[in-house]
Amino acid sequence: MPKLLERCQCGKTQNSNESLHSLIWSLAPKERHASLFSVQAAVAEAVAHFNAGNRQASSQILSELSVNSGLHNMKRMAEKDKRRTAQSVRKRASAENVRQALKKRHTGQNKQSDYMPGAY
Repeated sequence: MPKLLERCQCGKTQNSNESLHSLIWSLAPKERHASLFSVQAAVAEAVAHFNAGNRQASSQILSELSVNSGLHNMKRMAEKDKRRTAQSVRKRASAENVRQALKKRHTGQNKQSDYMPGAY
């Protein structure tokens, strides 16, 4: 199998850059005009959220701005992180189940032989 297609084998076809780009454009949509500063801020915020998670990134951004991050805000960000990780685990488990089923089907086919003594 070509190296390019090996990544697709386990159902991992989405590039992590696509996920980051999706996060960036959710903060600064392409359909609306935005200044260079606001796009740069959106990119910086998206990278922080992508790398550190919502709770930690929000906490760091708000502390940098000398704004108190409220209890409800931190709870909401923790919920978002928990939901994101749970979704990732479900997606990975689903891909693993498909892989195992295909492997089982493939090995089952190999055990059957075309040769059967005395069959003809």
